[in-house]
Order: sequence, then structure tokens, then C-alpha cells
Amino acid sequence: MPERLILCGGAKWAGGSSPLRLSTSGRSQNIVLELEDIGRKVVKRVPDLLADLIEIATYVYCADRATSRGGLAQRAMGAEWRRSFRFIIPARNPDHWNHSSVLDPLRAALSFLSDDDYKFEFESATNPVALQDYLKFGDGGEADEVVPFSGGLDSLSGAIEELSTRGKRIALVSHRSSSKIFDHQKRLVAELKRRFPKRVMHVPVLVTRQEILRAKEYTQRSRSFLYATLACVVARLLGNNHIRFFENGVMSINLPISTQLVGSRDTRTTHPLVLNHFRNFFSAAIGETIEVDNPFIWKTKRDVVRSIINRGCGELITAPESIK
Repeated sequence: MPERLILCGGAKWAGGSSPLRLSTSGRSQNIVLELEDIGRKVVKRVPDLLADLIEIATYVYCADRATSRGGLAQRAMGAEWRRSFRFIIPARNPDHWNHSSVLDPLRAALSFLSDDDYKFEFESATNPVALQDYLKFGDGGEADEVVPFSGGLDSLSGAIEELSTRGKRIALVSHRSSSKIFDHQKRLVAELKRRFPKRVMHVPVLVTRQEILRAKEYTQRSRSFLYATLACVVARLLGNNHIRFFENGVMSINLPISTQLVGSRDTRTTHPLVLNHFRNFFSAAIGETIEVDNPFIWKTKRDVVRSIINRGCGELITAPESIK
């Protein structure tokens, strides 16, 4: 497939191709990015690296949604289904992101995760958006663990386990792009807050396209990179260096149980190699060791459900949205 050029945040291009333009602000804005319920007391001086990082993940996710893999036929599954991206992104510290020690782990993580090819060129941002402009302040507090929280069975079970077994304070980071999923997440979070008072913080993050940016692809293989990045940013705002995914091993390892589940058709959201790539990239990007793990790697879906029931929370899995 021909290389697709992605111009981000007002980046200029004099070539003759027709690039995809993405922006989170200004007159050309076609992406909405908001982090909600971050407490003012946890947001002091926000490093520019975190603002760059969250924008990079947002651009990657939105370019994924806006670039088709070939339509419903998806011919040849492999070569014709894979895509090639070239991103030009204004950054607050372009030299940092262009350095091979950061750029190589970024490309490796995304390439394995989505089975696409990625190139990045970072240039100096002339009018960067302050990360505070993306923040919607609420009642955020402190947390011992940061957990990506989709509202599915696995993330729900992991949150309950952290709260009931380890007695920790947790921050649940959710990506929301639709009101239906967000309503479901809020119901679960409200119930967890009722059962575990003053130990649950919820940070819903809105990353969605505006109508002007059409969605052409729904596989969303880059979504876990967005999730991990959002969790990493929230963890650093809270002074933490640890992200904890929860997904049962059958889903994480993704054995190809049919010929249609080969290549990037088989999601790799929390595959052990993906999490290792995330560790390498985030550690290089932040300049500190960032731990990313999945305690459920050896659990089945049955184990996950049983864990919820054994901890007295069985009624929380009755909603159809939880069966994921």
C-alpha cells in the first residue's frame, strides 16, 4: 500500500501528495482531546515531554481510524491489508523524539502492535498547546496504582482485586469516544467508589474525531498504545512509574484459532511483546524506568469471572457491556 503522509498540528508540506491533516486545536481542529477529573493539586509543572507524548499517541490513533485497510473485502489479508504511515509532528523538544534511542522503540512498538509500517519526523512546534489546556479539573486525588479501565470484565476484575486484596488506592484511566461506553464506565466506577470509599480515582480521557474527520477503519489496532500512553501520562502526573493492565492470557497471547486471525487481524493489545515494547519506549521517552505489567497473563476468562464473584461483586458483571 502507498505511504500515507500525516501532517499534524499545523505541520507544513510543499509536496504534491494529498496528506491527512490532524489537529487538536485552532481553526483546523478535527480532534478533541480532554483529560477529565485531574485534581489541581496533582498538576504542578507539567513536563513538555508528557504533552508531546499524549499528542503523538492521539495522532497515531486518529490516523489509524482515518486510514482504511482496504475495505470490507480486505483482500490478501497480509500485504494489501498492512499500511505505511509517515508522520510529521511539531514537538516541544523535537531533538528528543528524533533521537534513535527514542524513535526506534516507538516504531518497534507500533509496528508489532498494528503490523503497519511507521516513520516519524519531528519538527519544532511554533505555537504548542499547553498540556493544561487539555485538562478538565475535578476531584482527582492520589493513587498507588494506575490501571487502564475499559469497563470490560478483565479491567473490572483487576480493579476489584487491587482494591480488595492489596488495599491500594487506584487511578482508573478510561478512553471514551462514545456516550454509551462512558455511561457504562461511570456506573461501574460509581459502584467501586461506593464499595471502596476514598480509594478510587477515575480519569476519563476523551479522544475522538470531529465530524469533519471521517472514520474509515474500525479495527483500532493502535488503541492500546493510546490507552497505555494515557495511563503513562496520568501515572507521571501522580508521581508513579507503573502501569498495570489486566487482560486474561487467552486474549493477550492471541493464539490463531482460525486462518482469519493472522497478522494484525489478531489484536495484540496486551501481548507480552507489546507490553515489553511499551516498557522500552516509555522508559526511553520519559528518561526513567516505566514498568508495565499484566498480572492476568495466566488467567482464563473463567478465572476472571470467578474472581469477581468470590469478592462479592458478581452483580457488577450483569451488564451486557461487561462481557468483553
